[in-house]
Amino acid sequence: MAWENIEEKLKQALTVEVSFPDGTIWLAERQLSIDDWLEGIAKADEEWRELEIPRIRFLQNRWPIDELV
Repeated sequence: MAWENIEEKLKQALTVEVSFPDGTIWLAERQLSIDDWLEGIAKADEEWRELEIPRIRFLQNRWPIDELV
């Protein structure tokens, strides 16, 4: 199955935790684009094929996106 344990894979890149009363934001220690982030965790050919769409749309297909600013 493609993107098995994606949440765990994403946590590897996002190690800085910032907590707020309404939730938590996880950030990378250094500047990291969405492309770099997803390409770094894609392992199987099927995962790479799914990344042929814009990366932000790939994320929106899986989780709700809230605009912060």
